[in-house]
Amino acid sequence: MISFVVPTKNRPQHLQNCVSSILECHASPMEILVIDQSNDDATKRICLEYKSSIIRYYKNTKGGKAISLNLGIRYSKGTVIAFIDDDCIVSKTWGHNIYKNINSSDVAAITGNTLPYNPNKHRGYLCPCTMQTSSKIIEQPEYHSENIGFGNNMVIKKYVFTRIGLFKGWLGPGSVGDNAEDADIFIRILTAGYKIYHDSSVIVYHNKWLTADQMTRQQLSYACGEMACYGYYAIQGSQFAKPVVWGNVQDSVYKVRRIIKKLLFLNWNLS
Repeated sequence: MISFVVPTKNRPQHLQNCVSSILECHASPMEILVIDQSNDDATKRICLEYKSSIIRYYKNTKGGKAISLNLGIRYSKGTVIAFIDDDCIVSKTWGHNIYKNINSSDVAAITGNTLPYNPNKHRGYLCPCTMQTSSKIIEQPEYHSENIGFGNNMVIKKYVFTRIGLFKGWLGPGSVGDNAEDADIFIRILTAGYKIYHDSSVIVYHNKWLTADQMTRQQLSYACGEMACYGYYAIQGSQFAKPVVWGNVQDSVYKVRRIIKKLLFLNWNLS
């Protein structure tokens, strides 16, 4: 059975669209675990409206995406866990394509392509955390956002967590690390000797759209998370992490300079 773990916070409509797409992707047998950090009951009400025994709602009172993911792992009943962000739409063939490869003894995890959702309806806006690359087996740590995938579309066999541990609470949205909880888990899977299969037919659609200024700030946040994650491994002597850290340092300095420059030229009206 596949356990879908969907962390969410204050986005009930996005969550509803996500859950509905999971129900339509024919990944049977399955369960859907919604781990909610919202400060109201709107998300809980939506989960109850489905009146489905396969949808289970849990409250994360401590906060942080990584904590939500870990709660999902602990509460899950499946042997395979699929992690999907609440602002993502699962493709109708997602379940079929996962089942093609997840039972391979050589594969501990599967990632897929994440594409922008309805780009023609969002002209002038930008969609973060998307990637499209060909199918391949990954055996060594690589830069995740270019070569592996994102946490909004990843499937991991549950037994793997008993060996490598759960997600690090100091990484990911809502933590001091801000992001890159997915980068860390990929690194630990690969350094433990497991293989990840990136399957280009396993597709989700990201429904997050930002202005250019919002995208700059979002990328800066991603860079901070990556520096925390890859910097952690670089300090321990991991050679693959050092170029990522240096590249993010250069990129972050450039973006910070752009933001400061814009702020300096704003017409502040303090009256």
